[in-house]
Amino acid sequence: MPTILDPALRPFHIDVYNAIREAWTDYGSSPSNDELARACRCSSTTVHQAINSLCAKGHLIAPRFAARALKPVDIDRVLIREPIDPWATLVPPSKFWSGVKENTRKNQPTKKDTI
Repeated sequence: MPTILDPALRPFHIDVYNAIREAWTDYGSSPSNDELARACRCSSTTVHQAINSLCAKGHLIAPRFAARALKPVDIDRVLIREPIDPWATLVPPSKFWSGVKENTRKNQPTKKDTI
């Protein structure tokens, strides 16, 4: 699955895109603007703005004067706003270092001893 990073997208743009993509994979056609508005919990004006923005950026194909004709350019494409954090899946340092003692060196000179 190709993942496209686009920080200029707003969260509702991604919601609208995902709703269109899911409709294509499940039903083979695009939902209407009212159905998109209900699915994304926003107004039809917001849906229209998101569709125009996604078409201008090249993520959607929208033929003029055709009902339910919105289609993702690539059905496998996933849109994200922020880069994926590669460190999120790692073990937190507190759990990783829990078995290590604080000071393992003995008779270590301190700043007072050297002056």
